[in-house]
Amino acid sequence: MSKPPIAQEFSAEPGGKLEVVTFFSGGQRCAVAARQVSALRPCADSAGCPALDPLLGMQQQDKAASTRQALTLRLPQAELEFSVASPVELREMDIGVIHPLPDMILARTHLRGLRALALENDGLTLIFDLNMPLNSAPQDSGLSGQDLAETMHVTTV
Repeated sequence: MSKPPIAQEFSAEPGGKLEVVTFFSGGQRCAVAARQVSALRPCADSAGCPALDPLLGMQQQDKAASTRQALTLRLPQAELEFSVASPVELREMDIGVIHPLPDMILARTHLRGLRALALENDGLTLIFDLNMPLNSAPQDSGLSGQDLAETMHVTTV
């Protein structure tokens, strides 16, 4: 199995940093490489901005109970907008705290795009590669990848 693009960044020299955007999904702190995010704005209309949680395979948080932010994700074929739970932060993560998942776990996890775990003093962060889950739908959704793309706000890059 070849290394996913984001996992290649974990092989940097000791003491290196990975710039990430952190947010909450399913009650868990999550992160994506900052290069995959092109914009952040308040999510005024939650109906017009689908939640990222189900696409990742996470339980969707109650939109009314959490403050939502809209992330515009930069993907090779398009930019897609999803809502995530606050707080949303841009920060640097030490490469030394990032642990790429073994191939066996990658093949069996129901969390779409999960590539690594980061264990820091303030807790665990799930690190996702958002290029991965958008290529196909979660198993229980009944949607194909094309169906998902058509239901999202897709803007050609």
